[in-house]
Formats: sequence, C-alpha cells, structure tokens
Amino acid sequence: LISGIRVKEGQVVKGGQELIVIEAMKMENVIYADHDVVVEKIMVAEKESVQVDQVLITFAKQEAKAA
Repeated sequence: LISGIRVKEGQVVKGGQELIVIEAMKMENVIYADHDVVVEKIMVAEKESVQVDQVLITFAKQEAKAA
C-alpha cells in the first residue's frame, strides 16, 4: 500500500532524498533516490495497493556530461 509520495513529476531529486513510502505488514518502508535524478512519471497513487516488481516511478534519462 502506498502511504506517501514525497516527490512530484518533473522534480529534481538528490541522492538520499525520500521518493515514496510503502506500508507492508504494518511496517513503513521508505524508498530513497540512490543518486541525483529527475522524476519523469509517478505510476501510482497514495492508498493504492502495489505488487512485487511493479514500476512505481520512472526517471528522465540524463545526458552524459562531457569531461
């Protein structure tokens, strides 16, 4: 069950920032960004039940930076 969505589409997030909170078996599990990224699309809504391997959020592809 999605108990909280902490980001919005188009938002730039930093590594370590909360993205989404999932409640399973009475425990909250927070999903964090592992690197800086832009949220492209949120595929779920709060209070929605989700399944194993379901896509929750997609991210914009980032261009490789020139050295």
